[in-house]
Order: sequence, then structure tokens, then C-alpha cells
Amino acid sequence: MTADDPQSVGFLGLGAMGLPMANRIAKAGFALIAVDISEAQVLLATKLGITASADKNDLDGCEVIIIMVATPAQLMDCASIAGLDEGVTAVVMSTVGPAAVKEFAKVVAQRGVRVVDSPVSGGVVGAESGSLSLFVSGDPETQRVVTPVLETMGQIFECGDEPGMGQAMKIVNQHLATSNLALAAEALGLAKSMGLDGEKVLERVSSGAGSSWMLRDRGPRMLISAENRPVLTHLSILAKDASLVAGVAQEYGYQAPILAAARQRWQSAMERGLGQADDSSIYDVMS
Repeated sequence: MTADDPQSVGFLGLGAMGLPMANRIAKAGFALIAVDISEAQVLLATKLGITASADKNDLDGCEVIIIMVATPAQLMDCASIAGLDEGVTAVVMSTVGPAAVKEFAKVVAQRGVRVVDSPVSGGVVGAESGSLSLFVSGDPETQRVVTPVLETMGQIFECGDEPGMGQAMKIVNQHLATSNLALAAEALGLAKSMGLDGEKVLERVSSGAGSSWMLRDRGPRMLISAENRPVLTHLSILAKDASLVAGVAQEYGYQAPILAAARQRWQSAMERGLGQADDSSIYDVMS
């Protein structure tokens, strides 16, 4: 951190990803105030040594405000918070789609707020280790201002000079992620139906041509019984993303039949009440 870096950073949204991301920023030495409507998440942040609050008004006075919420509607709700004033830079790190970020940027620009679009990929493990992939777009000079903060969380991949272009890149990523994870679950389900040992299957195919990051990362959790499976990323997030990608594809008139099949599985998992379970629990509707 240098004298030219932002001196005050706000972070809105301390969920499974947001909390470790905020922790990385705080540990890098930035003056951070983190906010979440959940008192439980605020308490967890406080235990990590992060200054935290349940009041969005506490973001007032921050030079940079990072937004890590779940849906386009929640993002638009953030457009009216007190801290988004003239000269402030808002960094949208949520996965909400290009249209939502463009609309948000249009609304807050009327108050003199600049927007950098920076959705992330890498899961909770990447958030904790500071190894996320950040798909960044926006005005180059504004990007430069927030780069020191973003670098505490992972590697920056520049995607363009307008908000929404980072989201477009993330849509491609989530098209692959939601489909690959469903396919990994289906493949392990097939292995089970053939009487194969799941652990041996993972050991043998994880380095083969048919492997994927999702198979290697989520596969081991799929093999854990549902009652003992740790929850790292809620299944509802991937289900939401599958629908988001489908909506963007429809908006552009693009047919995505493989995604459509995967989305049906995500919807089935939600209907079975697995929304708050780990996203690897999609295996439970395949096997």
C-alpha cells in the first residue's frame, strides 16, 4: 500500500465469498469498513479483526466502495446508499450480468460516481488465498485507481473500457462452470451406477482429457455423504447463475441446449430444497 492508493475502502456484502475477500483487503493494510445486513456475518468479520457494521450508512466517506451482493435487484438497491457520492468509485464484484451493471453505472453516474465492473471466479478457496480471477472493465484511469485494492484479492484480467464487459466475460465463465459442474456430477453418478468406486474414478480420470477444474475441486465433496458435506458455496448461487446465463443467451438470441439441460438439473436441486447446501450437492439429484 502506498500514499497514492485509496485511503478508505468500503465493502458491502460479507457472504461466503465476500467475507474472505474483505479480509484480504484489511490484511493488506487498507482502512476498511465492511457492511452486511446479517448480524452473524458482521460478528464473524469482527472476529477476524475487520471493522464491520450492519448499517449501510457507515460506508459514507469511503473513497472506494466494493459491492458483493447476489442479484441484480440487490445491486440496484445499492445505488441509493449514502456513501455513493461525487468522486467515489464503486466496484461491482457481484455476478449480475451486463445489463444490470450498465444500468447501475448509468444511475450512479448522475451522482458523480464512477463504476468499475469486476466479477470474480475462483470460489471460496480462491477468495481465502487471494487467488481469484478478476474480470475487470471500466474507464482505464478509474481501473488504475482501484488496482491496488483489487490486487489483494487475485489476478486482474482486463476485459474492456466500459462497465458490463467484465460481466460478459463472467457470463462465459459461468456458462462453463454451471454446465461443467452438472456434467461432473452426472459422470460420477454414472460411475456409481456401474458399481465403480468414486474415489478411484476421481484418481484415475482427474488427470485425463475429460477432466475439469470443477471435477477436481467439487468431485471429492460429491463423494461425502450429504449430512457431512461441508458448505463452501451455496447451491442457490450456481442455480442463479445458470438462469442468469440462460437469460443473457436468450437476450442475444443464442441457443444453448447444453446449458438448458444443466439448468434443469440446477432447478431440480432447488426444488428438492438443496439451495443452502454446497453446490457439489447437485450430485444428489444425479445419483
